[in-house]
Amino acid sequence: MCSGFLYALATADGLLKDTDSTGLVIGADMYSTIMDRADRRTVSLFGDGAGAVLLGRVPDGYGFRSIKLTTDGGYRELVEVVAGGTRERITPDAITAGRDLFRMDGRAVRAYALSAVPKVVAEALSAAAFDVDDMDRVIVHQGNVRLVEMLAAELGVPMDRVPMTAAEYGNTGAASIPVTLRAAHAERPFERGERVLLAAVGGGMTAGACVLVWH
Repeated sequence: MCSGFLYALATADGLLKDTDSTGLVIGADMYSTIMDRADRRTVSLFGDGAGAVLLGRVPDGYGFRSIKLTTDGGYRELVEVVAGGTRERITPDAITAGRDLFRMDGRAVRAYALSAVPKVVAEALSAAAFDVDDMDRVIVHQGNVRLVEMLAAELGVPMDRVPMTAAEYGNTGAASIPVTLRAAHAERPFERGERVLLAAVGGGMTAGACVLVWH
C-alpha cells in the first residue's frame, strides 16, 4: 500500500527504540506488473520505484517525535487487485476478466485522502507538540501533482515547503516518500534540527503521518 512506508517506519521505530541497533526501512512498488494498459484513468498515474532510509540512535530531541496511523477497512474496495492473494486465486477465468489487475476509484480515493490525511497529521503534530507552521518541509505521498497540491492547501502549507516528484516519477506507491526524501535532499540537503513532516494515504484504506527532527 502507498502508506506502507510509514507503517514500516512505525514498526522499525518500535523494534529499535532504546537500543543501539540500526535498521533499514525499504519502500518499493512495481505497478507495471499489475496495471491495466487499457485503463487510461490509472495507467498514466503510476510508476515503479524503490527507496530506503537507514535508522539508528540519535541524541535526545532528534529523530521521530511522533508517528500516527489510521485504517478503515470499510473502504478497502476503493483500491484493489481482486485476484492473486488469499481472497481469490488467479485462474484463467480471473485473468480473462482482468481481476488480477489494479483497480482504483480515483475520486473516492481523493475524497478519503483529503479527509483522512489532515486528521492524522493533526494528531501527529499534536503528539509532537508542534504546529504545521513549525515544519520546515512536508513530504506527502505523491499520488499525482494535483493531489499533492490539494493536500498542501488542505494542510495550509505553501508549495515551496512541499517537495514534488509526482510529475517526474508518477505514483510509486510505498516508494513515494523515500524517493521524494532523496530528491528533496539532493536539491537542498537537510540540515540538523530541520523539522520534517511525512504524510501518506494508501489502499486499505489507510493513512499515516510522522513528525521528525533531522539529525
